[in-house]
Amino acid sequence: MQPTLLAAFFEFSRTAFSMSAAVLALLLIGLLAAKNDMAQARGLDKIVALTNLCFAIPLAAFGAEHLSGAKFLMDLVPSYMPWRLFWAYFVGFALIFASLSIGTKTQVRWSGLLFGIMMFLFVAMIHFPGAVTSGGRILWTIVIREMSFGGGSWVLAGIAMGGSRAPGKNLIAVGRVLIAIAVIFFGVQHFLHPLGLPGVPLEKQMPRWIPARPFVDLYHFPSAVQRRCAELSDYGRQEAAGSNRITSRRSVQYRCVLMNREKLGCHM
Repeated sequence: MQPTLLAAFFEFSRTAFSMSAAVLALLLIGLLAAKNDMAQARGLDKIVALTNLCFAIPLAAFGAEHLSGAKFLMDLVPSYMPWRLFWAYFVGFALIFASLSIGTKTQVRWSGLLFGIMMFLFVAMIHFPGAVTSGGRILWTIVIREMSFGGGSWVLAGIAMGGSRAPGKNLIAVGRVLIAIAVIFFGVQHFLHPLGLPGVPLEKQMPRWIPARPFVDLYHFPSAVQRRCAELSDYGRQEAAGSNRITSRRSVQYRCVLMNREKLGCHM
């Protein structure tokens, strides 16, 4: 193998390396913290025991991205705010600390609450004004996505607070509504763009080797809307949860097949 090829193989950008290292570190820490919950769980409940860890891992990745690429990300800070580089680093450290707190189930009532507030501030100060000014599908997608992130963290915070009484009960209710809105929104997007492949850029489409491509995406639209509408009401919550488990398994199976085919060199 040529030296240039070896160099290219072993060369990683600082941002990619730091994000990968943060994810692996949090994964190990979170698994150690969740070992007792996993030992007590049975069957698919072992996956449920990793709920906090699954939510925290992206926070660690994005926190590392902020710390390693702060000079680039500082341009996203509104121009009217002073010390823009400081805020880029501040958000990076906040995400790292939140990921450790949520991933290890330590003081989640505070980390989940504060992370949700931060997401809503991002929407109010950055994403929503940009979506209103420029329009575009990607900007509105980010608005809904960030609100669902905040809603999810509020659900975790509410559960940590007890869940059956205020303020935990209220946080869970708000979080459920925001998550339901997000899934309905993305369900409609599947209907409007049936060949779309989730990811960036949004124009990317499913590979042509997949049979009945429009049906694969359109299947998710009515099921997503039905499940989230059921979750918004107390009646039908169990039915929605059961439907979620079945559809989640099918979605995971489909995406695993897609990833395996792409690794084998299949083309669109």
